[in-house]
Amino acid sequence: TNLYVSLDGTDFKIEEPSPFDRKWYSHKFHGPGIKYEDGLNITTGDIVWVNGGVPCGEFPDLKLARQLYIYQVNDGELTL
Repeated sequence: TNLYVSLDGTDFKIEEPSPFDRKWYSHKFHGPGIKYEDGLNITTGDIVWVNGGVPCGEFPDLKLARQLYIYQVNDGELTL
């Protein structure tokens, strides 16, 4: 049986860190934020993966997925 997962990055607003650093910049809301990656089972809607709490500007969605998630996917499992 396969586990069908939809993976997405979610940015959360935070207070502007001091001193200013572009690594916190989120293009999604044009301000500082942290990013989490979440995976949902398409069939059941269950949350099957959470990763992150990293600076938005340093970790685009694809970079975050390549850092850890792809190594957790077993042969035969599909991810969107």
